[in-house]
Amino acid sequence: MTFRAFICIAVNYDAKARGVKEKTLYTVLSFFFPLIVGIVYLCTRKNCKKIQPKICNNCHTTVDTNSTFCPNCLGTDFTDYLIRDNEKYHKNAKIFLIVGIAVYVVTCVVNVFFNVYFDKNAEPFINDIERYSNYLDNYDDKDDYDNHDYSDHFDADGYFDDFGFSKDGEEETQPDNVLPNSLQ
Repeated sequence: MTFRAFICIAVNYDAKARGVKEKTLYTVLSFFFPLIVGIVYLCTRKNCKKIQPKICNNCHTTVDTNSTFCPNCLGTDFTDYLIRDNEKYHKNAKIFLIVGIAVYVVTCVVNVFFNVYFDKNAEPFINDIERYSNYLDNYDDKDDYDNHDYSDHFDADGYFDDFGFSKDGEEETQPDNVLPNSLQ
């Protein structure tokens, strides 16, 4: 959020220094989309529509270019808008841009630091990775049955003993005293 604010202020100061007519549009859009609008502004700022007002030297009021006198003090001595405070706005724009980029870099570094060292949610994930690597180290994968039909290599002796079949495959006979005494 701070990065956005600094980029927004830098775009505003640069637009003031260059006399860009739509400086409010660029300023607001640079807050919501700082990188995209910042790049677009850098590419188009020299070709944007410029404002050409005059500034009264007596009362420092901005006057329309068609006026021959100041409506505030009735003065007739004017200075062009782009000459006055131009260097100050350029300097402020550069300072805010550099501070904004520095804040962004520091925020990214702090974010990575906290995600790596203080993320408690990553601990189960790291433990799962360790268990999986231990499983791979201890797993003997020397059988040749991969990508084959397992029925050719299956030994069925004794497999169905718990399901009522004898070891030779014949059905087992049940003993006579299976029922409880109360039901016999």
